[in-house]
Amino acid sequence: MASPLEGAIAVAGFMGAGKSTIGRELAHRLGRPFADSDAAVERRAGCSVRALWERDGEAAFRALEEVVVRQLLERDDAPVVALGGGALTSEATRRLVRERALCAWLDAPVATCWQRMDGAPGTRPLAGDREAFEQLHDSREPLYNTAADAIVAGDESPEDVAGAIAQQVWTRPGIAEAALGQGRPAASQDRRDGLSCLRRSDMGWRPGPQPTMRDTGCLHQRRDRRRAGRQRLCLSPACWPRT
Repeated sequence: MASPLEGAIAVAGFMGAGKSTIGRELAHRLGRPFADSDAAVERRAGCSVRALWERDGEAAFRALEEVVVRQLLERDDAPVVALGGGALTSEATRRLVRERALCAWLDAPVATCWQRMDGAPGTRPLAGDREAFEQLHDSREPLYNTAADAIVAGDESPEDVAGAIAQQVWTRPGIAEAALGQGRPAASQDRRDGLSCLRRSDMGWRPGPQPTMRDTGCLHQRRDRRRAGRQRLCLSPACWPRT
């Protein structure tokens, strides 16, 4: 692969975060194919995720999910892949995502996720009990946070979220250099601001504020301690970097 920017994009997050809807919209915006790992597992198994889980157990489901995700991320057409909510619990899958893709985490509040799943009862084996659902959400957040190359609020409209991710301002170390080499925006570390966004200007690449969590106007410079000081991408088109 010539550049990590040319590989797959993995959309991660908890069940109900909107990965399939947003992933499909993102793929459309970027002109890429879209794949849903849960749907691919169901096609392979010949039954629903819930039926597979109940018939063969979680371990069998995770083993098949691992195989399917590997096949999707190793495709040579740079797909946008919506990962299952628990896909990143696999160390092998986390490593593969790191090697083969850039990962966008849809950071949706647990209440939003529960409300969405409550509207589709029986579709997910781990979405039956509210308290257990919240505990599972909290336990998986560190996995999403570690894997993420961009963090986006997952409780906004699919169009806004996909639009923010489509700007491809990634925060992984080394991605900035790759992006700049292709004349694209990128994120870099800045001692004063934390993260800065490099923007194209007549004078060359200049640092500018990295769009982040929503404040008043721009989502600039708000951090969340639970995210270890990391920032989320701005959802306002006015704040997106232009090349």
